[in-house]
Parts: sequence; structure tokens; C-alpha cells
Amino acid sequence: MVLQMSDMLYENPLDHFLTLIVDFVIFFFKSIYYVLEACLLSCIPYRYRKKKLK
Repeated sequence: MVLQMSDMLYENPLDHFLTLIVDFVIFFFKSIYYVLEACLLSCIPYRYRKKKLK
């Protein structure tokens, strides 16, 4: 079975654009979370860092 280029494209170009926007939003929120977590863990004493946030 050979995939054609038309098989991989969305029928509606708006679907592709919205999927891209959703991916960027998810990436944005995850990166903010990890940066804030790193800042918080660097501010607490070392003995509590091993426990991390659960």
C-alpha cells in the first residue's frame, strides 16, 4: 500500500490550522508549568527537593 500525498492532507485546511494552534497552546502551557516548577524547586531547601511536587 502506497500513501499518496492527498491521503495525508486534511480535507479542510482549517482543521490543520486549528490542530497547529492547539499544539502551540498545549506547548505554551506545559513550558510555563515546567519553568515555574524549576523556579519553585530552586527556591526551596535542598532536603525537600528530592520529594518534588506530587
